[in-house]
Amino acid sequence: MREILASHGMLPEDITHLAYMIPDSAVFASCQRIIAEALGPARPAMTLRLKPSFSVQGQRLEFNFIAAP
Repeated sequence: MREILASHGMLPEDITHLAYMIPDSAVFASCQRIIAEALGPARPAMTLRLKPSFSVQGQRLEFNFIAAP
């Protein structure tokens, strides 16, 4: 996520909304830690969605975000 933002001259602090998908609520706590590490001090609006299956075998987390400088 940081690399994508940097390629557009932005930082995690520029994220205004983050939607993330997880397969089930059992992984919620571990995903929250990953998201907190990825965002650092940024605190965008967030949406959680349960997504039972992903297109990539073994995938457990998916991010979609909106950022504006």
